[in-house]
Amino acid sequence: ASRMPSAIDALEAAVDAYENERLESSDDVSTSFRHLARARHIVKRLEKLIPLTVSRDGCASDSSDSAFDFSKYATRVIALHIAYAGWAYHGFASQGARGKPTVEQFVFDALARTRLVSSSEDVFKTHDYARCGRTDKGVSGLGQIITLRVRSNGVDDVNLEHEIDYVSALNRALPDDIRALGWRPVDDGLSARFDCKWREYKYFFDHAEGLDLDAMREAARAFEGVHDFRNFCKMDAENVKSYTRGVFECRIELDGVRRMHYIRVRGSAFLWHQVRCMASVLFMVGLGRESPSVVAEMLDVAGATPRKPQYPMAPDACLLLWRSGYDPDRLDVSDMFITERALSQLETHVSQQ
Repeated sequence: ASRMPSAIDALEAAVDAYENERLESSDDVSTSFRHLARARHIVKRLEKLIPLTVSRDGCASDSSDSAFDFSKYATRVIALHIAYAGWAYHGFASQGARGKPTVEQFVFDALARTRLVSSSEDVFKTHDYARCGRTDKGVSGLGQIITLRVRSNGVDDVNLEHEIDYVSALNRALPDDIRALGWRPVDDGLSARFDCKWREYKYFFDHAEGLDLDAMREAARAFEGVHDFRNFCKMDAENVKSYTRGVFECRIELDGVRRMHYIRVRGSAFLWHQVRCMASVLFMVGLGRESPSVVAEMLDVAGATPRKPQYPMAPDACLLLWRSGYDPDRLDVSDMFITERALSQLETHVSQQ
């Protein structure tokens, strides 16, 4: 259906050219007009056969002849892999009433414009929507996973190449700094949020500033394990009942390609601003302003540090939601589906940035 409107445009252009040619060359005007009337009748019939048209920017919209009836289509639950540069957005999560731009609201709008969901305003209510994580203002993501129910061609899981090309369709409707990278069908009960086993973040920094990496590594190891992280987050007493979280790994590593170091943190879930607060304390250790033992002391909320000390939070722009993990029997995020066409479009898009 996405190719039909352009075919109609071509037909209309051909009819216009035909009209000019016939009227200029033919002496039988009545015959010419009969041919033209028939051609235009065919164009109108084609338009009526398509309840969904595509606008000039490649996004779906209602035609003037009939509204899109979502209930007439099959649906399926999918996991969708999303990447985004978050610097221009006020976080990933939508904020209800439209105000400051968020990544998620642009995703909702793209889903609605391509008619993969019925409306951008009720995705949570009617499409079983869930997100892996809600990154803060200015934070980017390569490993964001969302799950939701979308329109489908009704094909089985073996013939995904005959399903709607979700990646290609969405990327035509999304801003340049948000991309869909792949998708997979999942069982109806899978939630991107509640079934996520771990999230992994990377905080990038330049070692040229003379940081003591060995001291930072020693301090980072103290984060590993199950702890009360209330001294390493922005307090949210209204919504958070427990500040206990599990950190599986916290390491200082080098990206050999970009010659950039990063703090890699993998855990079950994270509190508001937790990774940026952890990074800030590690930088103070690296600069020699604090001992590596400060992490263990701040995690001792019952003894050494019952109240959160005052310290600046690390900037948002260097933080990246790197990846996330699920039970591989339900969702293997390393094996998401993408068509050759969509992959080629992604490669072209990246090369032009």
